[in-house]
Amino acid sequence: MLSCLFAYGIIPALTLFFVMGSGMTELNFTVLGNALGRRELFLVWGTVFAGFISVSLGSIIKHTIGTVFEKLTLISAVLLLISGIILPYFPEKWPNMAWLHTACCFMAAVMADLCVTHIIIRLRKGNRAKYRRYFYWNWANIALSAVFFTEIGMVTSLLEVFFSLSFTFMIQSLRQNIRKI
Repeated sequence: MLSCLFAYGIIPALTLFFVMGSGMTELNFTVLGNALGRRELFLVWGTVFAGFISVSLGSIIKHTIGTVFEKLTLISAVLLLISGIILPYFPEKWPNMAWLHTACCFMAAVMADLCVTHIIIRLRKGNRAKYRRYFYWNWANIALSAVFFTEIGMVTSLLEVFFSLSFTFMIQSLRQNIRKI
């Protein structure tokens, strides 16, 4: 299955290659992608990640007869992520653009997680035991992300790698579980 190749191969490889050689707790994807000359790799990673989220969550929504809320939050997440990746981050040169870039990237993660949370809660109503692990997995992602953020005091590559990969694995696992229906 092509989605497995992306979820367990291409996205983790691109993510780790992108942050290779950087301080995982000192920098974040934005600084790596804009200030350290990895712009093209940042664009590739972001496009692949946005495409995976769009296709995978879109498939889940389609197969489970998703709600309008789920469709809108998915569309919002993908558009915000693409906007955040395209917008340059040079706070000294364009402070308003840098703020908009940061807001788009943050809100993309929030919208994607709102979409997944809503899907999981909706699916749990029909089969609580089957979707229990996704419910806990999702909340563990949120809690650990909050811990990384509060302990370090800023969004770092460590937080972004953790969230991106855990979110990718969770979505892929959920998608495979739903396809077994």
